[in-house]
Amino acid sequence: MEKGTAIRSFRDLIPSNIAEGHTREHLKEYLQHLSIARASLVELETQLEIAARLEYCKPEQLSQLLEQLDSLGRQLSSLRNVLAKAST
Repeated sequence: MEKGTAIRSFRDLIPSNIAEGHTREHLKEYLQHLSIARASLVELETQLEIAARLEYCKPEQLSQLLEQLDSLGRQLSSLRNVLAKAST
């Protein structure tokens, strides 16, 4: 798979999993989809780091993207934790 295609695929999976989980009938399913979205985010981070090593992007670009992904990851984790606590 071409590097750009892989990056776009993981990028698209994150909001798609959040949206799909939100439409599910049971909270447990939503939590599962949030976990899948978080995993896709980590895979995206990995693909971006590989792209940077192959010099497809500049280190400054990688740093900025990783900061944004880190922020999104914290938000996803916080949402999942709040929802999990609410379900107990």
